[in-house]
Amino acid sequence: MVSPAGDRLAFMIQDESGDVDIAVMDAAAVSANNRGVGLMGRYDYEAALQLFKELDSQYPAITEFRFNLAVALMNRQREGDEANALAMFTDLAARQPEDVRVTYCAGLLEYRRGELATAAGLFERVLQSDPDDAYAAYFLGQSLQQQGDYEAALSWYERVIAIDPYLRSAYYAAAQLYRGSDRAEAARDNMALYQRLANNPRAQLVDF
Repeated sequence: MVSPAGDRLAFMIQDESGDVDIAVMDAAAVSANNRGVGLMGRYDYEAALQLFKELDSQYPAITEFRFNLAVALMNRQREGDEANALAMFTDLAARQPEDVRVTYCAGLLEYRRGELATAAGLFERVLQSDPDDAYAAYFLGQSLQQQGDYEAALSWYERVIAIDPYLRSAYYAAAQLYRGSDRAEAARDNMALYQRLANNPRAQLVDF
């Protein structure tokens, strides 16, 4: 929660014990954070990273800056960036276990490094808090599929399609599993829907 106080802002911070503390920062820091988010929107992760590093150093109690720093690091994609970002997300998850954004990002990075059971558990936690998160459901399906649990994976792809019928990747993944289980008609139907949505401006493909 943020409350204005002249040219300064006060953040209410809740730690693991439930105690609430107040962290006060200049409004200029909020502006810098917004600039960093804008830079990430333009894929300038290096510049965003430098901004968030400064903010995190100045305001270590404000986890939003550490979260944004980890996201910029994850997306910069230099050697060691993903491992360092995962360490940050793990630390943030211990401090704020209710933050599903942190859990989701940690799940993505665990998935990327092949820790599929760990990733699946993290995506399940996200879905416990937000059952309609289509992307978490999709990556849970991917994690289960790569572990050989095809029926469970297929049920999650079907769930993705029910949540967001414009998420094309789920049709493609489902078609592959239907084909592998000799359900040819369902495979054809899902592939047809995948292709039909190719030029739909509302349709999305999932890309890490």
